[in-house]
Amino acid sequence: SDSRLIIGTGNVIREYCSINRGTPHGVGVTSLGDDNWVMAYCHIAHDCQVGSHTIFANNATLAGHVEIHNFAILGGFTGVHQFCRMGEGSFSAIAAIVVKDVPPFVMVEGNTARARAINREGLKRRGVDTDVISKLKHAYKTLYRRGLTLQDALTQLKTDAGDCAEIAQLVNFIEESERGIVR
Repeated sequence: SDSRLIIGTGNVIREYCSINRGTPHGVGVTSLGDDNWVMAYCHIAHDCQVGSHTIFANNATLAGHVEIHNFAILGGFTGVHQFCRMGEGSFSAIAAIVVKDVPPFVMVEGNTARARAINREGLKRRGVDTDVISKLKHAYKTLYRRGLTLQDALTQLKTDAGDCAEIAQLVNFIEESERGIVR
């Protein structure tokens, strides 16, 4: 069968991890980018696409066809349902069960996962400007705390985005979601 597993450079993959190659009926490729830290007992199923600079704590598990974007962090025992996406810089707390897309820069917790906050600490560690973090915090409140419908929140976020690439990225991710986002 024509299927592959592509693993980039600088990855740390600890003991007892399983990473399955792609399937001919999927995208045919499972990929793991560069400089990822995959701790013990993690599972990355067929046709998953994992970016770079991610962290998978012990026993984090991805079903098939999952996308994990750059700088995402999965807490221990996180489970991600098939076809879900976790956006850039997103964060899942311990034992989170993700059944919908997690937007960029958002922290989730629980079974099933619900949004908790913006991943402020992760953004600070990456050196993101405090003004951008403030704008993202405001965007989070618009999306999750003001009681707006998703469409009304997106309309407001597009207005607020201005020249903030991170908010534009957030909006784009949500608009591309096929499963819906955690809410």
